[in-house]
Amino acid sequence: MKNIFKKLSCALLAAAMICAITPFTASADSSFVPPKTQVSYMGAKSNYYAYGVIQLYNVPSKSSISKSNIKVISGKSVVSLESLTKDVSSGRTEYFAKGVKAYSYSNHTYRIGYNMLKTGTAKIQYKVGRKTYSTTVKVLPYTNPLKSLTVTGVGNLASRFSKNSSASNLRIKKAQSNALIKCTAASGWKIESIYYYNKKTGISRNIYSNKGVSSVTLHAGTLAAKQTGYISVNLTNTKTGGSQNCYIDLG
Repeated sequence: MKNIFKKLSCALLAAAMICAITPFTASADSSFVPPKTQVSYMGAKSNYYAYGVIQLYNVPSKSSISKSNIKVISGKSVVSLESLTKDVSSGRTEYFAKGVKAYSYSNHTYRIGYNMLKTGTAKIQYKVGRKTYSTTVKVLPYTNPLKSLTVTGVGNLASRFSKNSSASNLRIKKAQSNALIKCTAASGWKIESIYYYNKKTGISRNIYSNKGVSSVTLHAGTLAAKQTGYISVNLTNTKTGGSQNCYIDLG
């Protein structure tokens, strides 16, 4: 079950990064810059399942990345390959004013997913078109990135993440109206996004920050007794640039 929670939270992290970082330009081919180094954190103080993603933005439209051309060339005991995802977005804007040319854009993004097996350094190699690139992945030990995470009627939940980045079975004992989810990052961390999903109503609420903030308050609306859903917080370490996701399941 924890593996499912972790994969879901990492998917949310990837989506958040795409929304917040992906630059939409008229010509994406000239702006492809693969990351040389990436820092990731284990999902718990004990080495258990953790998942990371190498984001490759603005891949030239005439190029492609295939699964057969991706491999771990060093540190195979540190990471293992998990998945390859391709996202394509495009659009076109036409203007009614005479003499104004239409604007078109397209963006090809690939995500290489990998499992973190233990702390250490690994190198993942991939081929984009005819060119070969590599990204060095540094896997660091888990650390709690939260100073506080409070939900109206529940209290501070930060201690639940002292040893693990995911928690479950948070129960709302009494219905709350106009509930707030307040989050404060620990020293050396910034909050990139916070996301709340109400499983009963299907309503989701979120806040994103490109630069990151030290604290944030999200209006969750009405929380029913025995509310089901989840809260996901994505944070970035200001020193290493590595990201950590904290996920808590309601119900």
